[in-house]
Amino acid sequence: PHPFLLLGERVARIGAMGNSCCCSTVAGQQPPAATPRVPAAQAAVGGASSSTCCLNVWAESSGARAMAADRGRISAYTALVQTLQRSLPAEVEVTIANDVPRTLFMGLPALEDKDQQALARLLGALACWDPELAYCQGMNYITRFAIIASNLQSSLEVPEAKERSGFVHGLSAKPPGTDEEQEADAFWLIACLLSHYGARGLFLRQTPLLKLYSFCLSRLLAERLPEVHGLLEGLDAVLGYKWFGTLFTTVLPVEVAARIWDMVFRDGLPALLRCALGLCSLLGPTLREARHDGEDAIEVMGRLQRQLQTDVTPLLPGGAGGAHGNTARLVGERLQGEAQNHAFELDELEALLEVWRLEDPQSAKDLGDSFSFNGPESIVSI
Repeated sequence: PHPFLLLGERVARIGAMGNSCCCSTVAGQQPPAATPRVPAAQAAVGGASSSTCCLNVWAESSGARAMAADRGRISAYTALVQTLQRSLPAEVEVTIANDVPRTLFMGLPALEDKDQQALARLLGALACWDPELAYCQGMNYITRFAIIASNLQSSLEVPEAKERSGFVHGLSAKPPGTDEEQEADAFWLIACLLSHYGARGLFLRQTPLLKLYSFCLSRLLAERLPEVHGLLEGLDAVLGYKWFGTLFTTVLPVEVAARIWDMVFRDGLPALLRCALGLCSLLGPTLREARHDGEDAIEVMGRLQRQLQTDVTPLLPGGAGGAHGNTARLVGERLQGEAQNHAFELDELEALLEVWRLEDPQSAKDLGDSFSFNGPESIVSI
């Protein structure tokens, strides 16, 4: 059988074999080092493909496609898939098999069998690509989102005023490229995000970078949006785990989450913190109203976390919306604007990093002494 089908068939045989663990890793050697690429903050967007789908634009602007070209865009991915039969540890395979069918986004249909097989292949290939990381829950969501991105329009290349003909609710009915090409592009995009953009630390066994980002969000929120910080009653630290652990893909509709990924691929992974501050700022009026009505923070944030996955009108002034696609576009633009309003210097994050190292030395050890928001140490070449 075609190598792209092998892991999908194994997933079907395994089924739901017990509960998946929080994070599965397997010890092993690092894959061959990639040719260093320009960090996200310096990535040139202008050279993107003429197609405006997010997967194409991100693959070009991030350096993922150049990274793939060094190895063979499709052939290298196919070779990794072919190794899954003998290289993927059984415990990782079982965890992936359990997580794939429940990788669901509110407002989107459940995965069909062929889509489940594609997602399983991608996650298995990523585990073989970086055996030390292997697989951790959360990677399934960002990888499925990369597949979905072939049907989403990026804001990086297209002027905001350009007519979005052919797109319904931000989705394109005819994504470019073959299924094989899209799958390979999705693989290289996530591989680039994990390695060159440093997102790998979010998914290591002890999730050290996730802890650092959540800590930074809480401190930045207290300094820049003290009222919202108070209204959240300490929930900001918890929210960071959900928001950063899936790169906002399970928090907002895919069309709005794509705007956040636009900023990450343009400005680097710390853009997640600006987006989190922007989202908290947009939530401020709803939180104030809820406090006035006697609703506590846990109750209102629980309600909003469920609602925002499909309905983002609470993020618009007065909760006014319109057609779904138009509302998502407006919220995406507002979120980008608010994120820009809360821009910070990396030196500010460096100062928070030093405080965090003192307060959580074990997590700092897990992240590594060489990590820095400022330097190439924050980018792990795989």
